[in-house]
Amino acid sequence: MLQAIEDIIDYYWAKKGFLENLNSSSSRLMEKANIGSFHELRSVNIKASEGIDKLKQLQLDQMKIVRDQRRLADAQSEMNESGRKMAAEQQRLASANERNAITNQQNAAANMANAVIASDAMNAFMRLSEEYLTNLSALNEQKRQNAKLAVKNTRLHTQLEAEQSRSRDRKPWVGPARISQAQLLRILNINLDFDLSAVDKVDMAEISDSAALVNRRDQGRAENLVENAQFKQWVVRTSSTELLVHGHMKPSRTSVTALSLFSAAIVRNMRQVDRFCAVAFFCGQHTDLDDPLTGGIGPIKSLTTQLLRQHGFDDADLDKVAQEVNLPLLKSGVEDIEQLCQLFAVLVRRLRNNITLFCVIDSVNVYEDKDILQDKYVEKVLFEILQLTGDTRVKTHIKFLFHESHRHEHNLESVQREGYTFYA
Repeated sequence: MLQAIEDIIDYYWAKKGFLENLNSSSSRLMEKANIGSFHELRSVNIKASEGIDKLKQLQLDQMKIVRDQRRLADAQSEMNESGRKMAAEQQRLASANERNAITNQQNAAANMANAVIASDAMNAFMRLSEEYLTNLSALNEQKRQNAKLAVKNTRLHTQLEAEQSRSRDRKPWVGPARISQAQLLRILNINLDFDLSAVDKVDMAEISDSAALVNRRDQGRAENLVENAQFKQWVVRTSSTELLVHGHMKPSRTSVTALSLFSAAIVRNMRQVDRFCAVAFFCGQHTDLDDPLTGGIGPIKSLTTQLLRQHGFDDADLDKVAQEVNLPLLKSGVEDIEQLCQLFAVLVRRLRNNITLFCVIDSVNVYEDKDILQDKYVEKVLFEILQLTGDTRVKTHIKFLFHESHRHEHNLESVQREGYTFYA
């Protein structure tokens, strides 16, 4: 019995040791398991955290993509709207181009008609010029016949008297001129930084280039001047005369008027006739106060230059200029209006009777401001050159043509002596 109890106790202690070892092992295993689980959980948490960060980035990327898609959609909408606007604009341009094509066709037809009218007008003007020359030839022939009759009806008392008479008819010999035409041209160019000889050609070229900007109806009215009775009389009359034309033209987009175009055309045509000397000044091209040709100085210097360029004066003529004009004063650069007018007058008086001088001053109304008329010597110059039509020392015929596109309060009738005035 006691042995059994001892055995039981031994077994118990044996089992107890085993259990303790087992419990110890279990504790160690549990610790290892817990530690492993902790590491694994930590690893999982780390991976989960990384996954969450990636998920957040993916969400941010997704939101960015959505925003980009929204912007693209807005841009596409704007492009569509722009496309519709462009289509509408293209349609409008197409309609405008179609209208412009129709207008261009109409303009081409109108230009063709104007060209025909202009050609007819210039042909009519040249016929008037031929009529004038015919009348002038007939007048000169009549003068010659009258002279022959006078010679036949005059008794010559002595051969000496006849010889003296013939001697008086001969041109006296004179020495070399004290001034040349080239020197006169240089004097007129003093104080200018351009060639005065080219001014009229440049002005007429610019006027012709501006034809498309001038009212076509006004062009037709201007060209119909050749059918006006007073204009015809001004051309064909075999004496010096003046004509002032009031145009009543519509304002233009440029300084060029229909009368400017007409003036340039007739000047070009007159310069083709050997017996004509045609000088012109286009006031509308010189309205800037900084322009040295604005006012009275410009016309008188330009007209004189053109006269010197178109007509050859001999030594006797130039010697007369040196005698009657204060050339030293002009050489010094002083633009003395009296001496400039005197120079023009002396040259005109030296023209032969087989040359007719046409003087055209266009758009003179641009200088009709009272201050400009007086301060810029416009009135003085116009008065002096118009006096030449009644100057008995002038051997030839002078025909002055003045154009003003608009009627003004201060007009040129105050400086016009005798002649024609009419409204185009």
